[in-house]
Amino acid sequence: MHELSIVASIIDSISADARERGIKKISHIRIVVGEFSSVNTGALTFALSHVTRGTILADAAVEVTVREAREKCEHCNREFKPQLPFFQCPTCGKTAFSSSESRQIYIDFYEGE
Repeated sequence: MHELSIVASIIDSISADARERGIKKISHIRIVVGEFSSVNTGALTFALSHVTRGTILADAAVEVTVREAREKCEHCNREFKPQLPFFQCPTCGKTAFSSSESRQIYIDFYEGE
């Protein structure tokens, strides 16, 4: 379950940034998960609700948003929703890998006091 290591990184990143800003308690977190990131959003939310106990993120409202996969063909410039297992452009048939947003996970924002 690599979601635990992701949660550890989220806790470390937010805690370090909050410390620099003088924030003592986090009230809200939004995490964006790319559709093809291989992250189980249920496991991520579960881990965040349990692993954050005893940290400044304890009891924070957690919002996990899934970003729909979109690719742009490098050959014909058509934007499309890729279909697994191949990222083929429906217009020209070429394989397109121009975008990595569908494979990313990141902290969109956090709020605290």
